[in-house]
Amino acid sequence: MTDLDQIQLELAEAEKAVKRRDLALKMFKSYAYKEVIERGFMEDNLINAAPLASSPNEAASKGAVNVCIAVGSLQSYLNAVLRQGDAAEHAITEHKAAQLGIVNEE
Repeated sequence: MTDLDQIQLELAEAEKAVKRRDLALKMFKSYAYKEVIERGFMEDNLINAAPLASSPNEAASKGAVNVCIAVGSLQSYLNAVLRQGDAAEHAITEHKAAQLGIVNEE
């Protein structure tokens, strides 16, 4: 694989990450996301699970903790999508500059 091929591959991956970030940002603004994910899954689940997390009933407590972990995992994933997209956007500029440098050398 040539340097140019490698840059093109990395550029395509970076563009995917930026597109995924942009889709996430668009999704965050939608009523459906806010109602189903933010209010329904995240807020309501946490409100209902929090008191059960310290329940003497082991099954209820474990289920509540699992709900909290699921909500946290989703939030972490969405934050990672945003960070990766931001980093990829910066990388695209660098890849295009490197690509141009290689092409100009040829």
